[in-house]
Amino acid sequence: MRPRPRRDVACLLASLVSAAAPAVAQVLPAGFKSDIVAAGLDRPVAIAFTPDGRLFVAEQRGMVWVREPGSTAPPTLFIDLREEVGDVWDRGLLGLALDPSFAENHRVYLLFTVDPIYGRPDEPGETGTFCRLVRYAGTPMSDGAVADLSTRTVLIGATPSEGIPTCFASHTIGSVRFGTDGSLFVSSGDGASFNWPDSGGTTPSCFVPGLFGPEEDIGAFRSQSLESLAGKVLRIDPSTGDGFSDNPFFDGDPQSKRSRIWTTGLRNPFRFSVRPESPPPGTLYIGDVGWFLHEEINIARAALGGGDNFGWPCFEGDAPAPEYPQEEVPFYACDTIGTPANPGPLRGPAVRWHHGNPQLSNPPGFVGFCSIGGVFYTGTSYPTRYRGRYFFGDFSSGWIRALSVSELDVVVKVDPFATVAQNPVDFATHPVTGDIHYVAYGGTVRRIRWTPPDFDQDGDVDGADLGVLLGQWGQGFGLADLNFDGSVDGSDLGILLAAWTG
Repeated sequence: MRPRPRRDVACLLASLVSAAAPAVAQVLPAGFKSDIVAAGLDRPVAIAFTPDGRLFVAEQRGMVWVREPGSTAPPTLFIDLREEVGDVWDRGLLGLALDPSFAENHRVYLLFTVDPIYGRPDEPGETGTFCRLVRYAGTPMSDGAVADLSTRTVLIGATPSEGIPTCFASHTIGSVRFGTDGSLFVSSGDGASFNWPDSGGTTPSCFVPGLFGPEEDIGAFRSQSLESLAGKVLRIDPSTGDGFSDNPFFDGDPQSKRSRIWTTGLRNPFRFSVRPESPPPGTLYIGDVGWFLHEEINIARAALGGGDNFGWPCFEGDAPAPEYPQEEVPFYACDTIGTPANPGPLRGPAVRWHHGNPQLSNPPGFVGFCSIGGVFYTGTSYPTRYRGRYFFGDFSSGWIRALSVSELDVVVKVDPFATVAQNPVDFATHPVTGDIHYVAYGGTVRRIRWTPPDFDQDGDVDGADLGVLLGQWGQGFGLADLNFDGSVDGSDLGILLAAWTG
């Protein structure tokens, strides 16, 4: 057991200091504003909107709140799962999704780490346990805002051995997202240590009667194993939790682990999203938190039918990972990739950024320590250059970037968008306005909106603003470059005149 520098500590330290850090103004492109739409939260981690714009917010400790749009009234408590949720380090209630038919069925899906011993205090993060996916329906009387506890259905993890292994304080579970065909995707980490190359044998509390067998005592190599739910994106039926017969490793038993697997080879795919209107079941954009060198955005294209292997722990970024390829394990070692037992196919990251050298990122020019997968902007109020782009973040570095891709999911470019974003942990788009919202781990949910070209902020778009634009005519990027094309010209004048109030 050879210790390595704890790169994941960058994520952990950021989470510890974010709540206590003084408020610092977010830096956005000219014309954008960031507003707080929910505050006073205890380590919020996930959000989801109802079709009418109500906001569900999940807190890591195990509570879910519902806020009415535009209301200053206290939020409604949907459910309190603190007794059941193990909330230490990176464990907790981390995943939240609303059913696409929420207006009719009021169904809510929650993904969390189970407390090894229910109640307080929570056990240390090295205590072996498992993760669970449950579904509740809100009561009709509350229009879905209060959980009907009698509707509880466990989709993954009805018993410990049927759950997702969690053998360390981090790399537990992540997101719950609906595919374009109505199937449900679930992301899971490898459940292994980030302190050393974990090839098993170091967390005996995970491998006792009632929990997991020796076939899963292979540390980070669980990500390669088709006999483990860890280190994957799973695809299941949201009604039953069963795997689908068209999943890439379906073996005839819809309840088997391999029948539920969609992609493998992931380390800590905390946040991912489904590209809107992509072919069924949906193309996935997956933010995978790196180890020693790189953070990643991986793309699992629906057209390829699933089964993508993103390489962890044998690869990090585009290259072999430090030390892991030499580790000896009894199951699913690196030399099994591409064999009938572990058929792949192996995929490299679409975007990767280095922890320290921006020239070693691809595309080059930025660094970070903690990948947070984002969301596609599908609205029409943002300037044209941002429409259809994928907005993603870095928790530790506090930035948000905009990724442009082709219809075939080929990376075109990555542009900076926001800095000082205060530890983003989840993204969503508003169902009415289309505005991007994100969760700042320190306790708020923020909205990013495009504002009219009221340069002097006097409430009107008038002659004073026209004077500002004309004063910058012909210049490059600046306050009056409203369409961000690198020149203040007639196109920008048209935008200003369309917003004229004075």
